[in-house]
Amino acid sequence: MESLLRILDLLLPRRCVGCGKKGVSLCGECTDALPRAVAAPLDCEALFDYNHKVVRRAVWRLKYRGDRTLAEIFGKRMAEEFLEEHTQMLSRLAYGGRILLIPVPSTRKRYFERGYNQAELIARALAQGKTDVWEPADVLYKIRDNQRQTTLKDRIERKKNVSDIIAVKDKHLTANRICVVVDDVITTGATMCACMGALKKSGARAVYGIAVAHGEKMW
Repeated sequence: MESLLRILDLLLPRRCVGCGKKGVSLCGECTDALPRAVAAPLDCEALFDYNHKVVRRAVWRLKYRGDRTLAEIFGKRMAEEFLEEHTQMLSRLAYGGRILLIPVPSTRKRYFERGYNQAELIARALAQGKTDVWEPADVLYKIRDNQRQTTLKDRIERKKNVSDIIAVKDKHLTANRICVVVDDVITTGATMCACMGALKKSGARAVYGIAVAHGEKMW
């Protein structure tokens, strides 16, 4: 997959998804201009408004083309705005131990189709340069995929029934730990809440959620 992406980059050089500038997937000027997310679900934070076209394009490129440079751009910004702001408080809760950065899992089928999990790429980027404080940890797995929901009634039912799609691999890994769940997009919040709920049941001391963007899916 990585070799294919390198070939594509040679044939089709990266351009900023906002302004078209060559050589970068999302330039600093366009990143700074992205609209902030509206309020995310309880105990969650998100950077950008998912309803904005540049945000959607960037997320699509990360999610479906595996553009690791976008994971690094988003991860750095999330680290600056979320983790660095809260690290002192979280470190006190962790009693000096490392804080777990836990990506929202994908199904095995989807992982093998794409060759990566975009949430895992973001979590790794978040931890760069701070491995003494933050520890990427692949501790969740998806029992089954949640079906696409199209109506308001479906979305309400999804929130009720989604809690049984996520499980913790080993409760000893999360017991009494501070856990931060990482994802690319929070839409209804059902999957994020399912991840956070599974970690709380596993004995985590505190659980928070962060994402690149928040808002209803428009495509």
